[in-house]
Amino acid sequence: MRLRILLLVLVCGSFFTAVSQEQPIEDNTVEGAPRASVDKGLFGRVVDSKSGKGLDAASVQVFAHTRDTTGKQRDSLIAGMLTKPNGDFNFVNLTLPDSFSVKVTALGFAENSKLVAMDRADVAKLGMDVGNIKLANQADLLGSVTVVAQRSALQMGIDRKIFNVDKNITSAGGTAVDVMKN
Repeated sequence: MRLRILLLVLVCGSFFTAVSQEQPIEDNTVEGAPRASVDKGLFGRVVDSKSGKGLDAASVQVFAHTRDTTGKQRDSLIAGMLTKPNGDFNFVNLTLPDSFSVKVTALGFAENSKLVAMDRADVAKLGMDVGNIKLANQADLLGSVTVVAQRSALQMGIDRKIFNVDKNITSAGGTAVDVMKN
C-alpha cells in the first residue's frame, strides 16, 4: 500500500514538473489597433547607402501607430533586434496594426525610419518584406583636443612602487634620505 502511494506521488510530481517547464506565449499586441498576424515574418535588410553592403549590428525597432483615449497619436514599441552580419533582420510571429514604422539606427550612420502600410492578403501568404533600408554615413568632425595631465605621485609597478617627488612639498630643500624617511 505504501509503495502504491509513493509511486502515485512520484508520478504526479513528475507530471507537474514537466508541465511547469512550458514557456508562456507572448502577446505582442497593441491595445486599440486593428491587427494582422505575420506568421511568416517581417523581414528586410539594412544596407550602407554608398557601398550597398549590409550593416552588422544595426538596431531595428518596430513601432505601432495608435491613438490613445485623448486622440493623440502614440508610438508603441512592438519588437526590436540587431541585424545579422550581412544586414538581414527577421521578426517572426508578430501581431501588427494596419500601419507601423520600422526605425533603424547604427553607430556612425544617420537614423532612418520607414512607414509601412499592410495588405493583409499578401502578408498572410508570404510575410512582410520591407526591402532594403539604406543608411547614410553621418560623420561629425570634432574639434581638436589637447590632453593636459600631471603624473600621479605614486605609481604601482609589478615589482616596485615609484614615488614621484616633483610636487611634494616635504622634499623641497631636502636630500634623498629625507624623502625616503617620509
